[in-house]
Amino acid sequence: MPEQPDNKWNPFIPTQRDIQRTDELAAKNVAVAGILTFLFAPAGLIYLNRGVNALKIIGYVFAASFAIALIVQPKEDSDSNSIGQLVGSIGGIAMTAEQIIAVNKAQQRLQKKDIIEIIKQKNNDFINAEQQKLSTSSHIANVNSTKFISDSELKRILPGIFGE
Repeated sequence: MPEQPDNKWNPFIPTQRDIQRTDELAAKNVAVAGILTFLFAPAGLIYLNRGVNALKIIGYVFAASFAIALIVQPKEDSDSNSIGQLVGSIGGIAMTAEQIIAVNKAQQRLQKKDIIEIIKQKNNDFINAEQQKLSTSSHIANVNSTKFISDSELKRILPGIFGE
């Protein structure tokens, strides 16, 4: 994969805020986030420190309720009330699902980041070990080359051994 340019507008390069937010969300409990959001949505939003996405969902729920009320034009209040409750329930479920998905994805990103760090560390350890082996073998070769004496030098030093 080609190297991405260092551009603050590049959506594929996480910013420091993205990394901090991922760490913050990954530390949260999925069950607590889901239960709080389902029972009392503002509590879930405060727990996860999220608001913008939930406001979008609430806006969509109000828009859908308004559109359904215009189309259906119920004759009795009980029908409009049940449709409103249905749309509200769907919105609450969507908000709960979105909060749970956000925490799960943050935890997955953090696990991938940890795995990548472990792989990088093992790779660096392997490279360092190989470099250590190379430096040791070159040092041994240098020592051995200084220890070896050529045949002519050996004959000059020890003439009796070679029969001269």
